[in-house]
Amino acid sequence: IALSQAVVAVEPGMSGGTFEAAKAALKLRSPLYLLTWESDDQGTDGHRYFLRRGAVEIRMSDKGLIDADRLIEVIRQRHASGD
Repeated sequence: IALSQAVVAVEPGMSGGTFEAAKAALKLRSPLYLLTWESDDQGTDGHRYFLRRGAVEIRMSDKGLIDADRLIEVIRQRHASGD
């Protein structure tokens, strides 16, 4: 996490490795992005926890395969604009 320019967490719960990595990103002031899907109205408890603490949500169109190049481009754009 300390060497990352940004962190993307997918469906973080309130415990476990994803939760701890996302928490470390916030502690180190690294941009934290939460990957969610349009069909997921509420998100997980972990998702809401991190949104309240400054994470940025990236909504995907469905739960199909994630186009990594597109995801990276969205993150670059948001990071550059300060969103």
